[in-house]
Amino acid sequence: LRAYYHDENPGDPRAPHDSSRPVPLEYLEKLGLSVFNFDSPNFESSAQEFAKQRGY
Repeated sequence: LRAYYHDENPGDPRAPHDSSRPVPLEYLEKLGLSVFNFDSPNFESSAQEFAKQRGY
């Protein structure tokens, strides 16, 4: 996962606006975001189990 603060520069909003200031994972969790990693060979079954546990 790579999260960063928007650089606020004008221009095409679809262009990368990487400020090079990373957002710590702890801050994302404080905002209520959850980050999960799925094992590549078992991606589909892991994602299905994740969705089932979360009631999606």
